[in-house]
Amino acid sequence: MTAEETKQSYMFKIVRRALMKEYPWINDVQLDDNEFDSYKYSNFIYLTINPIILGEEQGWDLAPWTIRNIKNNKPEHSPVLGLYFKGGHDYKSTVDELNDFTTDICRSPAIPDELKLPKPKNTFYISGYDLTDNLTIQNI
Repeated sequence: MTAEETKQSYMFKIVRRALMKEYPWINDVQLDDNEFDSYKYSNFIYLTINPIILGEEQGWDLAPWTIRNIKNNKPEHSPVLGLYFKGGHDYKSTVDELNDFTTDICRSPAIPDELKLPKPKNTFYISGYDLTDNLTIQNI
């Protein structure tokens, strides 16, 4: 499958919708087009997140550079969720939860095989995070 076919697939659409519904701090889910042809067994997605909502949900404080980027309306991409927050919290468990969530959807017996992505590239994993546009300092 091509990247465009994957974006139009039932599985991508259901994973995208489910992530945004289950996690209110996820505002968008996009297929990582830049890495699509680099991997034979996995599809990578990146999430557009609201770190303010995520921080409140998890009890994590925003890092000073994240606050500065929000004030300056400067987009920031990170392959690591913890970049946006202060301290040594357990970000890995959140990332693992997201990856498990997407894998469970892709392997669900409730979805007919003909609607699933073909093997071997039939699952999605998180590859990075972007800040949601139009965050304001009033939210902090």
